[in-house]
Amino acid sequence: TDNSRIDTVSTNGADIEYESRLTAPLNRPRWYGTTVVMPDGSVTMLSGGDRDGVVSPGLEGPIRMIERFDPATGIWSDMTEAVNARTYHNTATLMPDGRVMIAGHSPINTAYLSFIDLSAFGLAPYSGRDPSFEIYSPAYSLRNDRPVITSAPAELIAGETFTITVDQADKIDYVQIMRRTVMTHLIDGDQRAIVLPVIKQQGNEITLKIPDNYAVIPAGAYMLFASKTTPEGRVPSKSAAIQINNPDLSCKA
Repeated sequence: TDNSRIDTVSTNGADIEYESRLTAPLNRPRWYGTTVVMPDGSVTMLSGGDRDGVVSPGLEGPIRMIERFDPATGIWSDMTEAVNARTYHNTATLMPDGRVMIAGHSPINTAYLSFIDLSAFGLAPYSGRDPSFEIYSPAYSLRNDRPVITSAPAELIAGETFTITVDQADKIDYVQIMRRTVMTHLIDGDQRAIVLPVIKQQGNEITLKIPDNYAVIPAGAYMLFASKTTPEGRVPSKSAAIQINNPDLSCKA
């Protein structure tokens, strides 16, 4: 499908409001694509095929084009093409520097019989599994003016106020803490990017506050990105590693 939508759940005490709206579609129908939430606030779609490879294994064409979704406009844009064809069992992981590691491709036997490679006809390669990796570098990762976080706490708990030191602090207008990716059979249902409110900015120090609800920020490993907005778009720093701990648990996540 090329359908794309945003579901929003708003809570206010016992009141819960739900909204679902369609955005502009993907630029091509895609089966089994992998999405990655990015530190600039966008979403990246990678890999997949042009038809269902479980219904007709060996007969899907690979989609190498990487697409980027801008929540502000609701539009998907073509970015660049990946090197390898990756359909079934592809994965993608956000790296600490804001790039994306792409891997995988483990197809079902062609027609559920044996591996028959029909890639000469424009279909996905089906001669076997692809154990390779490649790195996607968004435009912001190639800039030499990215903000630099020089200090941040290694561990925090929910509700805690903390301070980071970052160059260009007067230009920082967007700070996110992003849960580290854990892929399971393609899907990471626990991706989350939490925008942190800026409490104070003084010199190169920025004071921030972690949400006080562990349902919003479960214990575990996170990456903190500080971003500035430029005419070309939002430019995030490389991340600082932060562990969120829950004192009520018997052990650290």
